[in-house]
Amino acid sequence: MLSVSAVLILLMSMIHACKKENAKEKYVFRLEFSSGDVWEKECYLFEKHKRNKRYEKSGVKEVVDLKRTENVIYTDVLKGETVLYKVNDNMLIGASNANLIVSDFSILNHQSGLMQGFMELEGNYEQHRREYQVENGTFKFQLHGALYNIPDSVYTGKWTLKRK
Repeated sequence: MLSVSAVLILLMSMIHACKKENAKEKYVFRLEFSSGDVWEKECYLFEKHKRNKRYEKSGVKEVVDLKRTENVIYTDVLKGETVLYKVNDNMLIGASNANLIVSDFSILNHQSGLMQGFMELEGNYEQHRREYQVENGTFKFQLHGALYNIPDSVYTGKWTLKRK
């Protein structure tokens, strides 16, 4: 009888562990600037704070430990690691330094290169099993314009996140 209980407990813990999204599938993160410029990048999502072998394929070197909170999603999309906080049951908010490699962006006078700045994100998400999706999030990007000899500027737009 004891072995049946142990097997049931083991099975339940395995089922619980399968609910986490930890670099199992690629996502597409898309920024649509109000100017019409679009930036898109593939990324991974992580719901676990600790390092494991699944992180290695994403290139994330170190994962932030936020006191083992359950209300966080980590992603490797902007610069290093971006943390998105789950609030009010269906909203994600986040802020991060950002390095965006761009090509022919109108906000940079049609130059290409590296845009550096600070990104603030907010958006309602839907979750179906392991999959997360954001359709109409909003963002604010504070561009450090020194690389392009333009003044520091603030740009806004819409962001989406979908599993590939």
